[in-house]
Amino acid sequence: MKANLINPKDLVFLDEVEYIIRLAELGEDTLVSLKTCLLFSTIDGDAWLLDIETNQALCLCWGGKRQPFKIVEDYETFFVQYDAEFSIVGEDFLVNSDNPIVGNSAAISDYPVHEIEQFSKMMRQRSVC
Repeated sequence: MKANLINPKDLVFLDEVEYIIRLAELGEDTLVSLKTCLLFSTIDGDAWLLDIETNQALCLCWGGKRQPFKIVEDYETFFVQYDAEFSIVGEDFLVNSDNPIVGNSAAISDYPVHEIEQFSKMMRQRSVC
């Protein structure tokens, strides 16, 4: 799995969302961190946006098929309309989603849970300092 760091001055949030969707459509696994958010794509064609602080999630791509979503961005901030909550239990990514394609409750075992946990831990440590 690739991990990318982005210079905040060059950040266009929607560009990063489109980037991770394209990678999911190509079946590439990548992880991108943006402030308290984490974007990742998988070889199975899934892509997600996670808010690590609130455990909210948004499915951007499922099985290589782009999903509808609402993200609004201006030069100072962005707004995401999340449709799910996530947690990690052991090796499983658990999601409770309003997206009918994902299903109300799903346990996914081939997601980068260790990387998600590492990022979450790093973000919690930063907020304590």
